[in-house]
Amino acid sequence: MALIKSLRKALTLSFVLISLLPVVFFGVFSLQILNRNLQSEIEEKNLLLSRSLSREIDVFKSESMDFLKLIKDLTEENEIASESETDDLLLSMLSINKNFDMIQIISAEGRVRHLAPVDENIRMMNLSYLEIYKRTEETGEPLWSPTYISPQSGSPTVILSLPMKNGMVLGYLNLDYLSRIVEATNIAGTGFVAATDRDGTVIAHKNRQFVRERQKLVSLMPVKKGISGETGTYRYSHLDREYLGSVSRTESTGWIVLVSQPVKEAFSSIYTIINIVIFGSFLALVLSILIAYLSLKRILQPLAYLNNDSRFAAEGDYDRPFHSSKYSEINQLINSFQVMIGAVNQREMKLKELQFFLKDIINSMPSALICVDQDLNITLLNRTAEKRLSDMDDDPMGKKMGVLIPRLKGEESAIKESIEKGIPKEIRKLRRVEKSHSYFEDILVYPLVDYEAEGAVIRIDDVTEKTKMEELLIQSEKMLSIGGLAAGMAHEINNPLAGIMQTANVLNKRLIDKVDIPANKKIADELGINLDDMKTFMERREIPRMIDSMLDSGKRISSIVSNMLNFSRKSDSRKSTVSLSVLIDQTIEIAGTDYDMKKEQDFRNIRIIREFQSPMNPVVCESSKLQQVFLNLLRNGAQAMEKQTEDPQFIIRIYHDQKNNMACIEVEDNGPGMDEDIKSRIFEPFFTTKPPGIGTGLGLSVSYFIIHEEHRGQMNVESAPGKGSRFIIHLPYSP
Repeated sequence: MALIKSLRKALTLSFVLISLLPVVFFGVFSLQILNRNLQSEIEEKNLLLSRSLSREIDVFKSESMDFLKLIKDLTEENEIASESETDDLLLSMLSINKNFDMIQIISAEGRVRHLAPVDENIRMMNLSYLEIYKRTEETGEPLWSPTYISPQSGSPTVILSLPMKNGMVLGYLNLDYLSRIVEATNIAGTGFVAATDRDGTVIAHKNRQFVRERQKLVSLMPVKKGISGETGTYRYSHLDREYLGSVSRTESTGWIVLVSQPVKEAFSSIYTIINIVIFGSFLALVLSILIAYLSLKRILQPLAYLNNDSRFAAEGDYDRPFHSSKYSEINQLINSFQVMIGAVNQREMKLKELQFFLKDIINSMPSALICVDQDLNITLLNRTAEKRLSDMDDDPMGKKMGVLIPRLKGEESAIKESIEKGIPKEIRKLRRVEKSHSYFEDILVYPLVDYEAEGAVIRIDDVTEKTKMEELLIQSEKMLSIGGLAAGMAHEINNPLAGIMQTANVLNKRLIDKVDIPANKKIADELGINLDDMKTFMERREIPRMIDSMLDSGKRISSIVSNMLNFSRKSDSRKSTVSLSVLIDQTIEIAGTDYDMKKEQDFRNIRIIREFQSPMNPVVCESSKLQQVFLNLLRNGAQAMEKQTEDPQFIIRIYHDQKNNMACIEVEDNGPGMDEDIKSRIFEPFFTTKPPGIGTGLGLSVSYFIIHEEHRGQMNVESAPGKGSRFIIHLPYSP
């Protein structure tokens, strides 16, 4: 019987041989700490250099402003000096400070009084248009202008303004001094120092061409940080190279100083140390690996067999026998593997059955189900969702949801929020348009809260029909509410109107028709009034005409109120025999009093041409519903002709259609008309050409339903752009 060796002893011996590895790892760890410390020192050194240059620029600007203040004081002390004496004073001061290209004394009117060097073409020039002049006048404080390239010197220049008693001092400061400071700063290698204004425009650089061309460095990340008010040292990339940039700001003007070096040049000494340590660690590591390999080779072979046998089992070959080993520990491990594989085989079979069962449930759902990961990539679709994406050439798995389903792109933020917070999200009535038809969907987002990978299940339900029914119910409720309100108002109007008309009738009888009644004679005798003279007086004052006008207006109000009551009365689906001409006249009268139509265009300004066949048989119908249809047509036509037709008119025809033995009603306008696309969809629910908030798109669809379904009639439209529209309704005399 072969001797079975202990794997524990063999592994112990091998691990002793590779114990040197922690020493190497400790060295690498120490190197990392050293590397970070050295990098921090270099970054701090560059930042200190940048801040030092910023302070030097601040000193330069402060001394320049102090120089102008000296000129201001000397000028104000010698107010009685002649023009030439003042010019000589400025020339002598300009010779002291070579950084100024020109100094000007500006009068209170904004004109150049004195200047150096003297230029008679400039003297008395009006500079009040300059922005810095205006700002100094407003604030009364010393100011700096934005930098610019001087056309005389070709150098970057800035104007300093200093208010004085009767005007101000302007100094044109040449900024070449800043470039000399930058050039004197020693940066190793290809590094550079640059100064920019608050907009990132170069005002100092060792390459003077950059300054003359006013190149901008706003594309460099450190400059962006400086413009936003931040200072520090940053790593950034430029022209495929990585740089180390330290940025600071001057206190007075917010100019930016950038000290930049390629990272490789800045950290070259560190890289040398790192390379040496890495090479030594690599040699030590290779030696340790070689020793470990030689030691473990004898005991790793059985593990290799076990690994190979396990791979076959992982691929589904559960019946393949395992290799035996001379190590007892490995034999125990093999037996445990075989028991485990048997259990895995049983569980896998049950899992497959459950997967098929769940897949059948998911695929049988009428809702579309879409699974996405945290980046909104599609991971699973059920059969309904696959059908909706059946026109896709590529496999949708792994693709972005917003790319494959564009209508959901606007909801990506809501879906991501649901995933991040683990809270279900509901999106109601999302509208989508396919082939000129509108559909509505409810979207429910369920985050995967008990799953290792973050994501969500998105359920999409088609609720188009449900939405249409809800809108129709809402519209019906609105119409019932408006009808009830109109009926209430009509009753409230009728009561005082009856009193007015009764009183007008009494006045007419007492003062016009029967002026000589006994009661009138008695009071006239008491007052000494002649009734004939009183009657003549009232006739000459047109009192009878006024009373007749009151009675006529009252009758008209009574007729309008009666029509409103008839139109607003709730229908009990009872049909009655109705004269179409009378019904249309009542509808036209209601349209003339409709507030929604009058606030945009008075309906009474529209000419109504009636072409009614007489005699005409009545029809059996629900009059209030037919009035709703006619009122919808008149309202839509009036709105279509609004501001687009100089002489708006309706032609309303009623005649007998002998061919179909039906009553025919035509409502024709001279509005802008419709194209074929609009005409083909005019009776669809929710379709409207009006701006949002003006119409619901239900008026004509409800009218079409009333004519077709409730009266067994026909409703068609004829129209062309620029030729108006004509709606044709056919009604049976007895449906």
